[in-house]
Amino acid sequence: MIHIKPQNDRLHLILLTLKSIYVRSNELLRWVLENPVKRLSQTRAWYHVERRQTYIKPHELEAWYQGLRKIENETLRDYLLLVLLTGLRREEEAATLKWESVDLASKTFTVVKTNNNESHTLPLSDFLYDLLVSRYEKINDYVFPGTGAAGHIIELVNKWLM
Repeated sequence: MIHIKPQNDRLHLILLTLKSIYVRSNELLRWVLENPVKRLSQTRAWYHVERRQTYIKPHELEAWYQGLRKIENETLRDYLLLVLLTGLRREEEAATLKWESVDLASKTFTVVKTNNNESHTLPLSDFLYDLLVSRYEKINDYVFPGTGAAGHIIELVNKWLM
């Protein structure tokens, strides 16, 4: 029985990539005889990678907020505040939030592309309401517009934080 428990997550990622390459190439080309990592699936020997739990601890909030205030890019600054205060997924939910999903009259917003493919309506706190009202320029359809082809902010946090 093959059992692999890598020292780090990199080997696991390499094996998953190899499996994906095999499956895709076998569908398209039918040239590979046997999936080299199939045995791992058959024996349930895949190494379980724990989900990362990254969050800002309560005692770090003040320093985080002070650092955030130093970011000159207002769109990025507001975007990160929304993510922190709502818990939205950054690139999938917050970055793609459209004005049509924001109801300032009822102080709510709806996340359309959630992880489980169901819409989710959330209330706006007074702080977030004020933040969104101040952003309501409607340059384009997105609450956090970007300059790229996507139309919305593309998260390049390291560019601003380094």
